Amino acid sequence: MNERSERKLESVRSELFRHVTGNVVEIGPGTGTNLRYYNIAEHVTLVEPYSAMRRILSARVGTARNSNLFSIVDGRAESMPADSQSIDTVVSTLVLCSVPDLDRTLAEIRRILKPNGALVFLEHHVGNGIRSKTQHALTPFMKKYAANCHLDRNTPQAICNAGFSVQSVVAVPNDLSLRLLPSWPMTAGIAIAA
Repeated sequence: MNERSERKLESVRSELFRHVTGNVVEIGPGTGTNLRYYNIAEHVTLVEPYSAMRRILSARVGTARNSNLFSIVDGRAESMPADSQSIDTVVSTLVLCSVPDLDRTLAEIRRILKPNGALVFLEHHVGNGIRSKTQHALTPFMKKYAANCHLDRNTPQAICNAGFSVQSVVAVPNDLSLRLLPSWPMTAGIAIAA
């Protein structure tokens, strides 16, 4: 995302990460945008499938004020290196649009979460009307050139269908346009493994 949009998301991330506690897994941390928001977690496992991203992430972890909090592992969201019911919180920010199999990813998140564990999420999703049609039309291009991004996923519905109960929603600014593209609907919140 561009820098302007990221600045607008700082307050959303700050609010979400007040709920990120215990033993944590973050899926697809990329270059480490979220590192500075981890303040009350006990340990954070950063599951990143791309080696180039892991190199950048490793450098950023090395200079983070709380670097001993993190470990970086090679892995995919559909098959995470964590025992069943061993994780307190899973974090996903702008990742669920790009996983190859959304339903399998959500099932895997449920598998590793402890009973009543939390999925903390910030994700874009399909809109309505002309916005939805535009998202459907652009998705093949985005999948090919933007790290498998599916603009047209109904992520909030998929989270509920996977057996999560959304406990709280955090307001997301609605003017997060990306250069020439319109802004896409986004949702953020905490979902509990029911």
